[in-house]
Amino acid sequence: DKKPVKFTITDTQRDMARQYLRATGEFICNKTMQATLMKIVKGELDIEKIERAKKERELRMLQQEDADLSELIEQSEQYIENNMEVTK
Repeated sequence: DKKPVKFTITDTQRDMARQYLRATGEFICNKTMQATLMKIVKGELDIEKIERAKKERELRMLQQEDADLSELIEQSEQYIENNMEVTK
């Protein structure tokens, strides 16, 4: 059994936890903050991993935007095609 160790959570660590939770799309609440802060304190989560999570979230958002635009283009092309048939 390990002896409990006391440590102080800094504002920087709190900010890192919030950034990570936002990047992963998780709710920021007591439970998720505690779990994330423990990962930071244990060294399982660092600024590089948080930055990677942010970039992955941005990539997912851009991919979704691309898919939405592709669908819009397809619908527009179908609309134009249908209207050209009607006017003939």
